[in-house]
Order: sequence, then structure tokens, then C-alpha cells
Amino acid sequence: MSEASIEQLVQDWLRLDRDPASRKLVEDLWRAGDSKTLERYMRPRLEFGTAGLRGPMRAGWAGLNDLMVVQTCQGMGRYAANVIDNALTRGVVIGHDHRHNSRRWAEMAAESFSKQGYQVFLLRGLSFTPLVPFGVTHLRAAIGCMITASHNPGEDNGIKLYWENAVQIISPHDEGIAAAILQSLEPASWELLPTTPLVDHTSRVHDAYFTGVLPELMRPLGTSRTPLRIVHTSLHGVAEPFMRRAFALLGDSVEVFSVPQQSKPDPDFPTTPFPNPEEKGTLDLAMSYADQLGVSCVYANDPDADRFSVAEKVGSEWKILTGNEVGVLLAATILHWHKEERRDISKVYMITTVVSSKMLQFMAEEEGFSYAECLTGFKNIGNLAGELEQAGHTVLFSYEEALGYAVSTHIKDKDGISTALVFAQLMLKAQQGLSLRAQLDALYAKYGYFVSSNGSVRCESASIQHIFAQLRYSGPEEQAIVYNNQALRYPQQLAGLAVTRIIDRTLGYDSTQATAASQMGNQAGQMVQFYASTGHFQIFLTIRASGTEPKVKYYLEGKSAVENKNDLDALVKSVANEIVSKWLLVV
Repeated sequence: MSEASIEQLVQDWLRLDRDPASRKLVEDLWRAGDSKTLERYMRPRLEFGTAGLRGPMRAGWAGLNDLMVVQTCQGMGRYAANVIDNALTRGVVIGHDHRHNSRRWAEMAAESFSKQGYQVFLLRGLSFTPLVPFGVTHLRAAIGCMITASHNPGEDNGIKLYWENAVQIISPHDEGIAAAILQSLEPASWELLPTTPLVDHTSRVHDAYFTGVLPELMRPLGTSRTPLRIVHTSLHGVAEPFMRRAFALLGDSVEVFSVPQQSKPDPDFPTTPFPNPEEKGTLDLAMSYADQLGVSCVYANDPDADRFSVAEKVGSEWKILTGNEVGVLLAATILHWHKEERRDISKVYMITTVVSSKMLQFMAEEEGFSYAECLTGFKNIGNLAGELEQAGHTVLFSYEEALGYAVSTHIKDKDGISTALVFAQLMLKAQQGLSLRAQLDALYAKYGYFVSSNGSVRCESASIQHIFAQLRYSGPEEQAIVYNNQALRYPQQLAGLAVTRIIDRTLGYDSTQATAASQMGNQAGQMVQFYASTGHFQIFLTIRASGTEPKVKYYLEGKSAVENKNDLDALVKSVANEIVSKWLLVV
């Protein structure tokens, strides 16, 4: 469709769309000759990214709307029916969050799948995202569909699609579904709910999660004299009732206070227009409320509650832990539990992504468990976990630095509710005088000191292409590398440090492999990694294009012995400055 003229795209839209409001909008723009707006609305067609289909709610092929939802469900249903055994009778699990149009589109999805002959399990009421993949597993369904845009701004919405392994779709299924969508553009249905009765297993799925999965994550709580006091924010999302039901398992050991302005679902996100716990300022209201109550701990979930963030006040200052810090604390805790139960750690794996901290790898080498890493996106983590389990291994824990954690073997997607339950038990140690910072320092003393500095620049597609062209083709000519008929000239120094390894995940190049081919395969989007070292310091840098936003992101980490902490902090700061000022210049 990208090759078509704007007139053809508009006419195709008007022919297929049955929503009077969006039809009128496009007709008015066409009559007014507003080609600039129509270009923005009509192309490029919304495509699957790192976390499904996600974009602004508006008319046209480049937005999310009734027509795009129906076409996506038709394509998913058609493709799955041809690939998965007994897909129709096994059925589809559908859930939705609180965003504008989420319930409407979940009901339209239910009608679309029902029309195709699928048994439909529509989760009634609001769902947090992990319930859908868990529902796929628990109900032995063929596929899952969650209507959510996760932590995106309020004007966005999205669709996450899950395969029969209860993991978000990856290649070749995403390409197969995309092709099936384009082969079936004519809407077969446009109703909100099927005329045939739906199978309502909402309570069954909820109960299995809260009385089956979560109790397995409980450990003896000890004899703490005072409860752990936590301020929790849902960031106007769906987490609140689910979090409270989970924390009920902790009894009197935990006392939870919800941020009043952010505890109820609100699709307009009035106090936080960018409801992402990673965004600067997002937790300010929660930390202020905690100060009023004299509470020194804040938990946050993003709006669909698949992510988890934590802040701790030590003395007079608040510290928001990074995703990597939370990840290694969870890894150490879960490993400790495993050891206490005298289970063989040589038979277990922990997984993270190539942009997450290398600390988990060093922990694995020291402790004797197996470590694996994969490309970015929890869909890659989940699929790798499934492959390892099929090979007879146990995947004890998985995480990505973007605040996503899988702490249960029953769910191969990130889950902010179960993570909070485990983290609360971890924090009960703080009641005995061991703060999160002290726990991290103990891990650094054992495995080495790690410090990270992540950031991003917003830029359009042309600038993204320019940035990565500069990374690949502007280095010294005398050090050019011929790979797949390209003369690659990568930078050989990073803030004065010698680059020791280069991995181009897009091209599949790895400077340390005899054939120069990366063993992990290629990343769909732009991604280049650099390793550098000098003296007692190691530097790991990944630069990649975001799969969901017009951004180039960088992930920088340094490692040294604890006694060189201050020097490493200064070095990482210097490297970060060079990355932003020289490597990521937007044109």
C-alpha cells in the first residue's frame, strides 16, 4: 500500500471504513485538499513493532481505528487457523485496559474472531496485560489479543497479539499475519459483540492467577515487628485492584497507600501525560505523597501493569532505581530462594536482553547458573525461555532494563503485579536495617561495580538513517571492513577508549567471530553495539532505533572493581557526553 497514490489510499479508506465520524473526517480533508494531513493519516500503514501494533487513535492507515482493529483481527484469525492445530476450538483470549476505545475494540475483536468460528474468551472488565498470556496458557487457547498502548500517551492505543506459546508474536508469524491482513481488507463484521454467546472464564483466569501463580512466589515472611509501608501508584491505569489482591497474600507484613490522584483508571492521564515510569518526573507525585505520610518506599506500575518501578528514600533524598538495579536485586533474591531449597542451580537459566546490564552474566559465571541473552523486546525473551524449557531447562528469572520482569515460570511475559509481590518480600530485609542501596552495594562487592547511563534523542526517520550511516561509514578508511559487499568503517575509539568489539545487529556483523557473522542473527530495526576497555574499566554501549517511538536510544554501561567506583562514574559520564554531542547529532 505504501506505493499507492494518496488519492488511491483515501479512496480505499472511504470504501472500507464504516465509521461515520472517521469517514466524514477523511472526506472533509480530501475536499479541502489538505494533502499534508492526509499523508500523515494514510501512510505508512501501522506495522508491528517491538510490542505489537501501537499508534495514535485516528482515521487512516497510519492510525489505530475501528477498521484497522477489524482488519488486524481478521488477519490474525485467518493466519492462526491455517498454522495452529485446532485453533478455532481452542479459541482466543481477549482483554482490554481502560484507554479510550479499548473496550469497544475488544468487543469488536470478539465479534471478528467469533465470525471466523473461534471460541472467544473475553475477559470482562479491565485487565492488566499479563492476564491475557496467562489466560492463553491456563485455558490452552490458540491465541491472545490485548487492547492496550501500555505506557504511551493518552492519544495512543494498540493491540498486542499472543501466539499459542503465550508469548507476543515474532517472525515469521508477524510477517504471516501482516500478509493475511492485506489479503483480507474487506471487513466481514462491524459489530461490538458476537450474536453467539461468549465463554466467560474471567473469574477462572483471575482465580488461577491469584490463588495459583502468586502463592508459589511466597516465602516465609519472618517475624517483622512493623509492616513495610509502601506508597503505590497505578499512574491512572488498571493496577490498583490487582495490586491490592496480590498484597493481601502478605497479610499484615505490608501496608499500602495509594496515590489518591492516580489510583483510579483515567484514559486522559491528567497528572502524567507520559505515563511511563522511566520518564523523568513521572513518580514525583507519588514521592511527594510518600513524604506527607512519612513513607520511604514508592512502587509504580505503568497503566497496563506489565512494568514495575521502585523508588527508595534514604536520608533526605529519593532514589529511583534503574531497571537494571531492580533486575539484579530480583535475580539475587530468586537465586537465594532457589539455593535455600537446595535445588541444583546448574540446571537453571536466567535471561536478559543485549541492551540490559552485563551484571547478570557476571553473576551467572560466579554462581554457576546458565545465562542467555537475546534481542530487545520481551517477545524475544519469552520465546527464548520457551525454547530452553522445551530443551529441559528451567528459566528461573528474566528481565529487560525497560522495567520488565518475569518472576514466575507460569508467565513468559513481563508482569508488574507478580514482580511487586516478590520485590515486597525482598524489601522486608530493609526492615532489618538493610536498604536497597545496601543490598546493591553487597552485590557490587561480590560481582563487580556496574553503572549505567541510558538516554535517547527524538528524531524523524531521515535523521535516524543518517545517525546509523555515520556509525557505519565514517570511521578511518584504513580500517574499513568488507562484509557482505559493504565497506564498513565503524568508530575505533570511544571517548579515548579503544573499541575492542563491534556487533551490528542489523547487518548481522560481529568483529569477534571468524566469519564475522553474529550468532544471534539480525535485529529487525537499527542496532549497533560497541565494547571498549582501558586499564581496569570495561564499557558496553548499544545504540538502537526505538521500535515504538521516533527515537534513537543509547544504553551505556561501565564495569570496574568497587574500589574504582568514582573513576568509573566519571568515565561513564564522559562517554555519555561524547555519545550525545558527537554520535547522535540530529540533522
